[in-house]
Amino acid sequence: MENNLHWISFGLEDGKVRWFCTDLSSKFKIENENWFNKNTKSITIYKGFETAENDIKPISEDIYRISINYKTSERKLHNKIYIFVKGELYKQECGNGIKVIRLTKELKQVLEVIEVIQMNKKEELKRLIDNPLKPNAVEWAMDSEDVLSNMNLLSPETKHCIKTIKDHGGAFKQYNDALVAILKRAYKSIANVITPPSIKPRHQVFVAMCFDDERERLYKDVLIPIVQAANYSIVKVNDQEYEGSIIGKIVDDITDSTILIADLTSNRGGVYYELGIAKGLQLCNHPIRTILTCDKAFFDDEKVHFDVQGDNIILYTSDEDYKEKLSRRIQSYKNEMNG
Repeated sequence: MENNLHWISFGLEDGKVRWFCTDLSSKFKIENENWFNKNTKSITIYKGFETAENDIKPISEDIYRISINYKTSERKLHNKIYIFVKGELYKQECGNGIKVIRLTKELKQVLEVIEVIQMNKKEELKRLIDNPLKPNAVEWAMDSEDVLSNMNLLSPETKHCIKTIKDHGGAFKQYNDALVAILKRAYKSIANVITPPSIKPRHQVFVAMCFDDERERLYKDVLIPIVQAANYSIVKVNDQEYEGSIIGKIVDDITDSTILIADLTSNRGGVYYELGIAKGLQLCNHPIRTILTCDKAFFDDEKVHFDVQGDNIILYTSDEDYKEKLSRRIQSYKNEMNG
C-alpha cells in the first residue's frame, strides 16, 4: 500500500479526542448533483478507521469522514465535516461530535452513497480469485485492475500482467496464475496493519494560517525572514501551484516538513485540520515539531479551541514580539533535533 495515509482528529459525544486514519486513495468526490443544497459545491467522502493514540492498528470498524464544501453569501468557500460510524452521523464542531438527529435531504443522499461504497473489498477480491477469466478474460482483468488501483497496488509488474491478459484474452496461463496470486496477496493485506508514511526529512517549515490580508502581511514580514534566518525553507499551501487533490498536496508538504507553525488567530478550520495532520504524524514517531501561535488580543477576546488551550502557545502583541518569540522557539527545536 502506498504511503498516502494521514490522520485527522475527530470527536463523538463523549468528548474524547479520537484519531481517524485514512488513505487518500479512499476518497470519493461528488459534484453537481441535483440533490445538493443551494450553496453546496462538492462533497468528498473518505473511508478509514479509528486508531489508538499511540498505535496504528485499527480499533474500529469502517468510519466515513464527510466534507461538504459550500459557499457563503460572501462567496467564501467553507466546509462542514461529519463522521459516520456504527450507523450514526456526528457533526464535527470544535473537536466535539454532535449526533445528527434529523437528516436533511442532502445528508440522506450522502448516506445512500456510503451504502454503495461499503461494498466489502474482501468479497470483491474473493469473487475475482474464485472465478478467474469470468465472465471473460478481458472483463476479469479490467475488474481486477479497478480493485487493485483503488487499493494502490498497481505495480508496473501488475500492470504488465493485466495488459497481457487483456491483449491476449487469457491465452497465457502463467499470467492468469500470476494475477490470481496478486489478488490473493491483496486479499490477505486488507487485514494487515497499515504502515505510517515514509519520512523524507527536508529542511522545511510548513505554515498553517488564515489567508486574510493581515496574516498574509505577517507571513511576509515576520515568518519568512525568521524561518529563512534559521536556514529553513518555508511553504504555505496557497503560495503553490498544484494539480489534483489539494488534500494530497497538504499531506505531502506536512509529511516532508521538520516544523509546522500553526497560527490560530481567527480559529480557521483549515489551520486546525493541518495541525491535526502533524499531530497524527507525531503519533507514528514522525519527527515533525509543532509551534502554535496566536495574536494575544484575539486569544484574550475569542479564545482558541479548547483542545489546544493547554498547549504552549506563543502569544504575540507586535511584529517584533512575534519575531523574538518565534525565533527563540525555532532555535530551541533546532538545538533539540541536532543534539
